[in-house]
Amino acid sequence: MKFRLPFLLCCSIFSGCSTLGDNPIFTTTAQLAKREFGSSSGKSGRLAFDPHYHYLQLIVNGQAVYLALGNVDHGTEVWYSAQGEVLRIRNGRMAGIMGTSTEWRNVVLPEFPSWSEIERLKVYRWARRMDIMPGYKYGMLDQLTLHAIAPVASSNLHEIDPSRLAWFEESSNHLPPSRYAVDLEKNLVVYAETCLSQDFCFSWQRLR
Repeated sequence: MKFRLPFLLCCSIFSGCSTLGDNPIFTTTAQLAKREFGSSSGKSGRLAFDPHYHYLQLIVNGQAVYLALGNVDHGTEVWYSAQGEVLRIRNGRMAGIMGTSTEWRNVVLPEFPSWSEIERLKVYRWARRMDIMPGYKYGMLDQLTLHAIAPVASSNLHEIDPSRLAWFEESSNHLPPSRYAVDLEKNLVVYAETCLSQDFCFSWQRLR
């Protein structure tokens, strides 16, 4: 299970739908997708991101996927890829994902305390309810346990010293553990590793 990759080579959704094409977020993401990773000589290059928007980098099966922030809906960030995948994040947790081989819909999350408070609590337990596709799994309840851990030695985090962030691990009763790297001063998850199923896992990081 994976995102349709590579993101940077596929922009058909923008050329085929005038409604999306008129949206500045989609237009900007499509322009980003057309830019080259490297020069014609084969030397690696860097993507030039539009400073007016925020971007998310996902690492899926070792490949990079980029999404642009479309809007924030009552505290839930809504991110879009060039091919139409939609990723929702709330307080660093997956609040929904559509357009992928595994989809989480109608995700119900509680109100969370700050990450600093969770760190002080030592252990924080909470529950998540959602619908999972395919398979028509409705109202699936997941019990989770969250606790602080030492900065990890190996991850996909880049250009940031792991020791500058607070790290947490979250155990699930039916999924592999998730990890979060948090800027406690901003109460913001900067990087995370999560799984939508036993065989569909990825990491994500805020780029700006």
